[in-house]
Amino acid sequence: IDQAAEMVFYHDLEGHIIEANQAVIKSLGYSKEELQTMNIMDIDPSAREREDMSHRWKVIKPGDPAITFEAVHRKKDGSIYPVEVTISKVVLPEGEFILGLARDIRERKQAEEKLKVSEMRFRLLAEVAPVGIVIADKDDNVVFVSKKFTEIFGYTIDDIPTIEDWYRCAYPNEPVRDRIRTIWSAAVEEARRTQAEIEPVEYAVVCKDGGIRQIEFRMAATTDLQFVLFTDITERKRIQEALELAVNSAQVGLWEQDLRTGKIIRNEEWAKMLGYDLSEVAANIDFFFDAIHPDDLPRVKETIAAHESGQTDFLQVEQRMRTKNGAWKWILNMGRVVERDINGKPVRAAGVHLDITEHKQTEEQIRIDEERLESLLRINQHPAESIQELLDFALNEAIDLTGSKIGYIYFYDEERKEFTLNSWSRDVMKECSVANPQRVYQLEKTGVWGEAVRQRRPIMVNDFEAKNPLKKGTPKGHVQLHKFLTIPVFSDSKIVAVVGVANKETDYNDSDIRQLNLMMDAVWKIVQRKQAEDALKTNFSLLKLAGETAKFGGWSIDLTENRVVWSDEVAAIHEMPAGHSPTISEVFRYYVPKWQAKILKAFNRCVEEGIAYDEEVEIITAKGKRLWVRTTGEALIDDSGKIVKIQGSFQDITERKQMEANLKASEEQLRQTQKMEALGQLASGIAHDFNNILSIILGHASLLKMSQRTPEKVQHSIATIEKAGQRGADLVKQLLTLARKNEPETKSLNLGDIIADTVKLLQETFPKTITFQTDIESDLPLVMADASQIHQVLMNLSLNARDAMPKGGTLSFNASREAGQELRQRHPNAIAREYVKLCISDSGVGMDKATVERVFEPFYTTKEQGRGTGLGLATVHGIIRNHNGFVEVESEPAAGTTFRIYLPVPVTQETLDATTAENGAATPTSASGSETILLIEDEESIIEMLTTIFRTQGYQVIVAMDGHTGVEKYKQSQNDIDLVISDMGLPRLTGEEVFYRIRRINPEARVIIASGFVDPDRKSELYKAGLTRFVQKPYFPMDILKVVREILDESPEASKENS
Repeated sequence: IDQAAEMVFYHDLEGHIIEANQAVIKSLGYSKEELQTMNIMDIDPSAREREDMSHRWKVIKPGDPAITFEAVHRKKDGSIYPVEVTISKVVLPEGEFILGLARDIRERKQAEEKLKVSEMRFRLLAEVAPVGIVIADKDDNVVFVSKKFTEIFGYTIDDIPTIEDWYRCAYPNEPVRDRIRTIWSAAVEEARRTQAEIEPVEYAVVCKDGGIRQIEFRMAATTDLQFVLFTDITERKRIQEALELAVNSAQVGLWEQDLRTGKIIRNEEWAKMLGYDLSEVAANIDFFFDAIHPDDLPRVKETIAAHESGQTDFLQVEQRMRTKNGAWKWILNMGRVVERDINGKPVRAAGVHLDITEHKQTEEQIRIDEERLESLLRINQHPAESIQELLDFALNEAIDLTGSKIGYIYFYDEERKEFTLNSWSRDVMKECSVANPQRVYQLEKTGVWGEAVRQRRPIMVNDFEAKNPLKKGTPKGHVQLHKFLTIPVFSDSKIVAVVGVANKETDYNDSDIRQLNLMMDAVWKIVQRKQAEDALKTNFSLLKLAGETAKFGGWSIDLTENRVVWSDEVAAIHEMPAGHSPTISEVFRYYVPKWQAKILKAFNRCVEEGIAYDEEVEIITAKGKRLWVRTTGEALIDDSGKIVKIQGSFQDITERKQMEANLKASEEQLRQTQKMEALGQLASGIAHDFNNILSIILGHASLLKMSQRTPEKVQHSIATIEKAGQRGADLVKQLLTLARKNEPETKSLNLGDIIADTVKLLQETFPKTITFQTDIESDLPLVMADASQIHQVLMNLSLNARDAMPKGGTLSFNASREAGQELRQRHPNAIAREYVKLCISDSGVGMDKATVERVFEPFYTTKEQGRGTGLGLATVHGIIRNHNGFVEVESEPAAGTTFRIYLPVPVTQETLDATTAENGAATPTSASGSETILLIEDEESIIEMLTTIFRTQGYQVIVAMDGHTGVEKYKQSQNDIDLVISDMGLPRLTGEEVFYRIRRINPEARVIIASGFVDPDRKSELYKAGLTRFVQKPYFPMDILKVVREILDESPEASKENS
């Protein structure tokens, strides 16, 4: 007993456990000792809920039948499980005891529960099933009738308690009933024997209301039960009959199959639908199956098998079939089993084929079009923060639309022929293991995916593994490609991107190309719109920031409404509140009076003629502040050509004007410092040269006083004096060229002439121990430059060279051409096609590398204190840079130094010709005249010379020896005076004061001022006030006669323009 599999125990009549076997101990988890201290109710809590067990234990008699009941046992861990307990009373020497056997019935209980659930599920399914269900036992008693059965026939289980009652109700005609009973009984026996479902059969059934319905029967049987399913096919039969009628008048393919032999009969239309003659079509099922698309074949076979086995009432399947020429057509195959044998097994089936290719294509196109439109709607509504994010989202939509797995978008630059990656699909990035994947590709290095650009059309590859000469392979770790489609994206006629998708389950086709093209064209318009919106936002923000920072705004005047609009920045410049809208007259009152006429004239020309303007003028703000502003204006024209609005910009340039003035003053001060330094270094040479000149003049003047001089010797002395005077004048002119304080004046220059002038001055002033060499290339092109500044450059370099040769040496000047292409190798900013190269070389002490590297730094000098400012070479560098040129230096200790200067040659000669024409002067054919000239001069020798010259040529001359007298004589004879020639440095009134007073007397008076030097700013103001001409002293008689004749021959207006 102790080793028995079942739990065995016994206890006294009070329930105290006396003994338990190993099965009890193992099942409950208590030790035997623990159990012997327990009551049976401790392990059977359900005992307390039943009747008093202790009473039962006492009334049972030994030898009574055992009592069996279900209970639960509680294990030591607290868990409980069901048991079946059998007890009886036994008598032992110690007394009467209860002997019990307990069996664990957990598995039985679980099985019972599953059965209950299964039965419940069956009933639920039976109640909602679309077919009627009847279950009968082995004695043909009906045990279950579903709700649908009653709905179909009207009979309840009370009407047909047995199968025989069913026969009687459903088939009131006795011969028919007998025949069906025989067939059905045999089918039931066969089903029970084989445990298989019988083939579906169709019968007409009489319903409870007397109506007749066409029913398909299916049945399965077990040893004890038979299950019958009733499908109402009345409506389907009606439709089939109507379809058969329609087939007779429609072009449909007909087929009929003997299901026993597989032989198929088809009509001509069936064959014609696939491009065959009927004689070419094999009369078997294999021909049909061979023509079906491999992807559709399993589904078609499954559908046919389901119908033939009775699972469906009707065969209907859409399938792709291969035509004779290899194309695919969509065919709707409809049919049914039309005959079954006595066992209900299908014998014959018939149906039709309908060509639905166009319908499917239209249907698919509509579906894809709808998907594309939905995708575009999602893309358009996607809250993308950037173009990158928008295109990432669009790429995933394109992948979904084409049924692909992966994809990419590359931007393309047609000019650079370069692809730049924008987006790879997420799946690609998951699978890609390429180390350092490339993001930029050149077109020439791309494989088949670059063909979309090279051929400018979509490229479709449905077998990517196949060999293709256009493929160039993929890097290690690249996602494997099976099928591939890429398209170019156009903006106008320009390719701006390429989009690719890959690894569609089926082949890509023209529909995929069309959908992808339409989608990406629309996406690109969305991208362009977003780019424009982003740019507009950015530009607006930048414009506002720039306007606030640069004090720059805009304005407009609507001429139809006379309405003025100022931007906030314009209002701020005028020190008016934002949003202020002034009247037109108020706008012009802000301008300083002296500028009002100029700005009104420009505005009116814009209004009347549409001529834009750009002026820098002064305004006085609402709070009285005086500002320099730059204002522009342009006309807007409507469709009829009428000017309707003037708009423009307005900028406070006061700070710029002040900075320009300060910079100008600083630059001029630097240049003047350098000029004065150079003049200082030349002083001793200049003094020596002037003394020589004066010695020549004085010596020959003394010779002229000697009475014994012959006419030939007199003329020789006069010629020598003139030559010495010319030499002195040239020296003064060169010094003035170097020292003059004037505005930079860019004009065409022959650098060979500049070099010659410089060398001439240096030869007069440098020690005789220094020799000069020049090598000027013939036909050297002209350059656009300021002569004074180039003189200064050559002088600074020459003075440095002189100091580097204290014991004498050679100073060389060379000028030649240099190709811009060659110069660009050293100076990438050299954009001119050709340059003139000036080389200034000395044979002096040279410089080491450290000195060369710092030679152009301001204030850097190697000379002892007091012998240089350190600004000479810095000035040279600045001047050449301002001329868009370059400076190079080459030097070694004890090997001399060479400076190379490169100045750009204008692209065409027209610039130089125009400049030369402006600077040139026409030479009159005759210098004589009869007009009256007022000469105001305090030097008697000059008065004598000029009066003699003018009167010799026929002119009338009125002389005044101071400024005041000159003005008075002009008042007296202004109607007779045709021209005034005045010196600048006069007693009583200066030449400048004389000019202004004469112009007040006669605003049309023509006045020449002569002087050795006039400040450029003063000269400019005089010209603006109407000065006719400025003449540089000293001058020669023929020069002054030419100028006088030239002015007198011009009209007053022409004289103003030439000034």
